[in-house]
Amino acid sequence: MVQSNKFTSFYDSPPLVTASAFDGEPQLVVADAIVTTNESDPLLHESASSPFDPEYNEACEDSSQSSSSHIPLTEEEENRDKARSVGAGVATGVLGTLLLGPFFGVLLGFGAAYCTKKEGALGDSSRAVGDVALLTQKKAEEIDQKHNIVEKSKVATGKAWGKVKEMDKKYNILVKTKDFAIFCFTSVKDFCVRHRVAERAADATGQAASWAAGKLEEANNSNNGSTGSTAAANKS
Repeated sequence: MVQSNKFTSFYDSPPLVTASAFDGEPQLVVADAIVTTNESDPLLHESASSPFDPEYNEACEDSSQSSSSHIPLTEEEENRDKARSVGAGVATGVLGTLLLGPFFGVLLGFGAAYCTKKEGALGDSSRAVGDVALLTQKKAEEIDQKHNIVEKSKVATGKAWGKVKEMDKKYNILVKTKDFAIFCFTSVKDFCVRHRVAERAADATGQAASWAAGKLEEANNSNNGSTGSTAAANKS
């Protein structure tokens, strides 16, 4: 009966020393040796390479470099990634602007575009938003090609603007609107100056503040008086 035990190094390299026993006689076989006690048993045909062997180290380095080598993207894949980043940034920016305002919308848009290049749940979410934006753009382009929505909108806008210009030339709408706005502003300003609206508003605000302060002071005094009378009654 053959028994074999292997003692490996701390970095899990091939066995440096092999302990075996054949017919009750223990044997130690060092590295780079071949155990051939029983040629009919394939488990005993073992060869070990030392981790300090230059060829062994070169093979390990080659395997690690090959496993960590980055496969370059094709031009089509790079264009698709760029389009996805732009789509994620635009979609997130628009949504952030509607919910939180333009400042946070811009920040969220740039953040989403940056996260599309990262790994993890955040990167997956950003890429998913970019894919949805690209799909929406594609569907919109298909609908526009089918119904010519953009071209029809341009034509309708041009016709409407032409009608406005014709009416303005005929009735001087823009000039009259400007004159009416100036008249309203001047009339309001003269009314305020004539009736001292600003001064009266300031006086009324000051009186209201004084009245509120007086009421607060009276409430504090009444509370202090009731507290003092209660304390006196307790002493007596």
